Amino acid sequence: MLNFCTLFDKNYLPYGLSLWASLNKTTREKFRLFILCLDAATYQFLIENNFGGVVAIKLNDLEESDAELLSAKNTRSFVEYYFTLSPCLPLYILRNWKNIDWICSLDADIYFFNDPEPIFEKFKKYSILICPHKFSKELLARGIQKFGFFNVSFQAFKKDETGIACLEDWRSKCIEWCYDYYDETNNRFADQKYLDEWENVYPGKVMKLTDETSGLAVWNLNAYSLTYINGQVLSNNEKIIFYHFHGLKQINNVWFANAFQEYQVSATPVINNHIYLPYIQQTNKWKEKLNMEVDTNKRYEKDKIPVYKRLIQAGSFYYWKKPDKLLSLKIPWLQKTFSFIKKLSFL
Repeated sequence: MLNFCTLFDKNYLPYGLSLWASLNKTTREKFRLFILCLDAATYQFLIENNFGGVVAIKLNDLEESDAELLSAKNTRSFVEYYFTLSPCLPLYILRNWKNIDWICSLDADIYFFNDPEPIFEKFKKYSILICPHKFSKELLARGIQKFGFFNVSFQAFKKDETGIACLEDWRSKCIEWCYDYYDETNNRFADQKYLDEWENVYPGKVMKLTDETSGLAVWNLNAYSLTYINGQVLSNNEKIIFYHFHGLKQINNVWFANAFQEYQVSATPVINNHIYLPYIQQTNKWKEKLNMEVDTNKRYEKDKIPVYKRLIQAGSFYYWKKPDKLLSLKIPWLQKTFSFIKKLSFL
């Protein structure tokens, strides 16, 4: 059985349910998805509805089992506390579920395009699995690697001496310091910079996802040749396994910031129509079913400002012409458009 865990609140339900749906569609083997519910509404929704393989966990239950974690809650922001939970959730599961040998921790905005089982077949020889950023050359030239060579979006741990020791050490460090900025003096950033040490601390025990089909995200898209053949997205001629939709933020019913300008991504028809469009369609189906308003990302939430200003701040964005058209746009187009509209208003 494949074992996964993630965490989210009610605002992120459409993304978490899309993650579940992608696993349900792609995995041949049975799976469990442990979900740490960051609010009561999420827990209530999950236990009242039948999502096969889902195991809902109350945040209070985890906190009551870890006094040091709970004491750290008042010392950091919501997002920083969520980062602090990164090692605590998989450690809690491995300690409290007897019939589990390993756990893979996921960000809720990951989506599987193909079965991840081959990854875990290779993982059998290791105790720890981590996912490199695989930064594009454009980002490496900017020195972005100072934030960490690995990202905390997909990592796995066995219930063995090494896996538990790694989680316990990571938990201790995150409780001590886990903030949303780069600490140059101590070379730390949030929960992810700590992962840079693991290969040296646990030699021969760490598996890195160095392939070209998993861990795709905005920070490495430019490094791959993406094609679409026979209903499959290929990365350097191999089927992609999962994509991490970091930076995709829905602004209203049709506009989505995509972080392409920030990460210097060159949008292509394959990226637009066969990676982002299916995901936007999927998450919005859940929003319609749940009768939800557009969510606010807690890490990047802003004061209420006009849509066009939020788009200008984003720099690059999608316009979704429902149901199946997705237009990729950047600031110059938007500025010219609003400049033209402003001139018309004086006529």
